Amino acid sequence: MKRGTLAALFVALLSGCWAFGGSGSRLEGRYRLSELERPWTVVDAGGADFAWWHRETGATIYTDSNCEKAFSDSSLERLANAQAAAIDDSRLVELKEHRLSDRDALTAIYAGQVDGVPVRVMTTVVKKDRCIYDFVMVAPVSTDAALQQDYESLVASFEVKR
Repeated sequence: MKRGTLAALFVALLSGCWAFGGSGSRLEGRYRLSELERPWTVVDAGGADFAWWHRETGATIYTDSNCEKAFSDSSLERLANAQAAAIDDSRLVELKEHRLSDRDALTAIYAGQVDGVPVRVMTTVVKKDRCIYDFVMVAPVSTDAALQQDYESLVASFEVKR
């Protein structure tokens, strides 16, 4: 997948964070994550909090937080769906409810396309202390399970700072 195509999708998905009143300001929620190792590279997160790019596959992971005035009490499913709104022909592949940081969380996997290129979007949403935390990975459909493991490890490392 072309880097420009994923970059365009990255920007479009970021707008999904603001669909529920987010201000786009960076790092509203105070949280920490483990670092992703090579071949992941830290990239400019734009309006998100953190972002990484996988140089071998072109996959992108970003995280974002929206708090207080930007907080929405929408359902986790509605918040996850907003992340997939930027991909064409989005189709829900899997939905998993789980616990993250002692709160209900939802991970959804969508299939779709961007500019005719098949992609897979994994998104995890959790609400804690009047903040919404989003995790999103956009990857080519043909990528291996290691990307999903990297994503799941990053999400599992999520810890709210006090």
